[in-house]
Amino acid sequence: MKKHLVVISVDAMVQEDVATFLEMSNAAALFRRRLLVKRMRTVYPSLTHPVHASIITGRPCGQTGIVHNERFDPQASPPEWYNALSDIRCETLFHSARRAGLKSGVARWPVTARGNDAIDYLIPEVLDTDLAGGKTMRQALVDGGAGPIWETVVQPNLYLLRHDNGRPGYDAFSAACAVGMIRTYRPELLFTHWGMVDSARHYHGLFGPAVVDALALTDRWLGWLVKAVRDAGIFDQTDFVVLSDHGQLAFCQKVRLNALFAQHGLIQLDSLGRVRTYRALAHSCGMGAQIYLSDPLDEALLAQVRTLAQDELSARAGTQFEVISAREADERFGLRGAFSLVIETDGKTLFEGEACGPVFERLSPDAPRSLYATHGHMPDKGPQPMLLAAGPSFADKTLETGHVLEIAPTLARVLGIPLNKTTLPARCDWLTQGTLGASWKR
Repeated sequence: MKKHLVVISVDAMVQEDVATFLEMSNAAALFRRRLLVKRMRTVYPSLTHPVHASIITGRPCGQTGIVHNERFDPQASPPEWYNALSDIRCETLFHSARRAGLKSGVARWPVTARGNDAIDYLIPEVLDTDLAGGKTMRQALVDGGAGPIWETVVQPNLYLLRHDNGRPGYDAFSAACAVGMIRTYRPELLFTHWGMVDSARHYHGLFGPAVVDALALTDRWLGWLVKAVRDAGIFDQTDFVVLSDHGQLAFCQKVRLNALFAQHGLIQLDSLGRVRTYRALAHSCGMGAQIYLSDPLDEALLAQVRTLAQDELSARAGTQFEVISAREADERFGLRGAFSLVIETDGKTLFEGEACGPVFERLSPDAPRSLYATHGHMPDKGPQPMLLAAGPSFADKTLETGHVLEIAPTLARVLGIPLNKTTLPARCDWLTQGTLGASWKR
């Protein structure tokens, strides 16, 4: 009997959301018996594309090569994102599935664009930069790999998609395309990613009615997938996993580290305020930043930059920021890149990338603003991501902790396929010890 696996990433869903989510109709029905891992330790930086690359590989960011959402390119405005499957420097679960003869589908999973060599049915993540220069959504989808399933999966669901890539239409489109893949092709492995909860937290705050509304939409889309699986006649051999990539932190102040560097002559700007040359430049991760030096071997420059970031910036902001070396980032988090230092939030401060404007800005709690919470911080801070699983392969239990690097090897074990050189072993305590379907009744 073939096994099937449906994996849904609900971006920025956290443990505090689980009780509310499980009261909603589709989630309540599916997860009557379920594995719940309350707190999943994520990777650093806790940004969407790095985490999703780690989820499908079982490797930390230093091994996947996806160390940020964006590539570091001081001359690019806006910078290009890491988004192609080929950007990942190691094999993914999709490569393993292809080698084992299994069919896989992706309905918008970060860092899988143009991955048709490993993914059978592909709807790419479309970014704003993919739509630059007047490119249409259709062109961006086809360029990203959706051409082979255009008529069967994409075209019937385009009515859900807003032209400007906005939500909730984009997530509804992703869910509907996942449904189309199930009904038409029945892939053994299906991944999809929905960002509505993440958007609600960014633009309305960590908790509140907007987040609950986003969870309700998530539950609706989950119902679409469950119905499709039932209609396809594969429900009894399908495992469902709902997981998250990161939490978020609320912030009440922001700093511009590059403005401080510019004040000390480490950045030269052109007449439009753009970076012309630099000796030190911070690449914002939201709740932290990666600091690049023009000469990484210049010890005096490194010491100066560390002093500015750790002492002067902290003094101006009236708080204390943690600054770690590239070596320490690798040792603690498996984060390895061309940067020389990493600076981490105090838990309430956002790092902006501009080299113009005040170095420090306190935000009035009553003043309206476009962003109220974000992420990119170290994994131990704030609300934590979670994991829910239901199906014949998963145990009926609640566990306190897990790690996102355990997901890929565990899913490979569920499918009975090898995943080479994973960092962590499969979590056997997530899985039922019985044979497929032996103890699974819904």
